[in-house]
Parts: sequence; structure tokens; C-alpha cells
Amino acid sequence: MNPSFGLRKLASVKGFYFMKSHKLSQPEKMLLALLRASINAEEPKREIFEGVAPCDWKSCSDIAVQQGVLALAWDGVKRLPIELQPYRNLKISWALAVEQYEQTYERYCNVVEELSQHFKDNGLSMIQLKGVGLSTIDPVPNKREGGDMDIYVCREGGFNAPSDKEISNKADD
Repeated sequence: MNPSFGLRKLASVKGFYFMKSHKLSQPEKMLLALLRASINAEEPKREIFEGVAPCDWKSCSDIAVQQGVLALAWDGVKRLPIELQPYRNLKISWALAVEQYEQTYERYCNVVEELSQHFKDNGLSMIQLKGVGLSTIDPVPNKREGGDMDIYVCREGGFNAPSDKEISNKADD
């Protein structure tokens, strides 16, 4: 069996081919370097940020917002030497946005805790399916951007508890 066959076949898939052939723009390179630095707790590669135009910093920030990684990228920005960091107004707006994310994260955590207790007090169990509740596996949980909470609510006993239909059927007997 030819081990490269799978890769050749995958390379022919339209989306994969695009990614394979896409040349990164300067703002994209910057964002990836910031994320790498943040995740690995290291200084970003200086050469990527030397002589960067303010419009590239703005584009980098915009892409980070679109991809939901602005807060994580900010940690990378803070690891850059001051002379390589973005212009003052962008740094201020970036820092304020990150502060808002962190406050929102705390509110979500409190709401999840309150909801869980409310359901428990009323004989129900709650399972968080994704989002804030699972963010503890992230390198920096409070940097996770979220918009909603996806939960599953069931009677205590979980999947083994009788369904509403079963209860209704027994009531009819």
C-alpha cells in the first residue's frame, strides 16, 4: 500500500487544496505567531513584527476577532518587546476587549453554576455539552470566547430516568 496515496487523494479535496496553496498574508502570519507565542508561553518571532505597518496590525486584530481568538492573541502581543507592539490606540482597544471577554467568562461560569444548582433543587440534572463549562481544558480558560451555553437537562438519574411519555403512559393505565 502506498502511504502517500491518502495524502494525494486528500490534496485533491477542494478545501484542502485551497489551504495547501494559500500564501499567508502578513497579518495572518502575525496572528499565527501571536497565538503560537501565547500557547507556548514564549516570545513571538521578532522578524515577523519588524517594520509592520499599522494597517497590518489592524488587519491582524480584525482577523483575531473574526476567528474568536482576540484574547489569546493579546497574550502574544504582551510577550513582544514594546517597540514591536501595535500602536497605542489599537493596544488600548484590544486590552479593553480582552477585559470584557474575561468578565463575560466569569459571568458565564456563575450562570452555569446557578443553573446547575437550580435544576438540581428541582429534581433535574444538567449536562453542559460544549462551551464555557468545558473551557477548563483550554490553556487559558478565561480567554475562551463564547456566545451561548448548550446544555442538556434530564430528570435526576439521567438517561435511566423514565421519559415523560413513559410517565404519561403509566398514568393512563
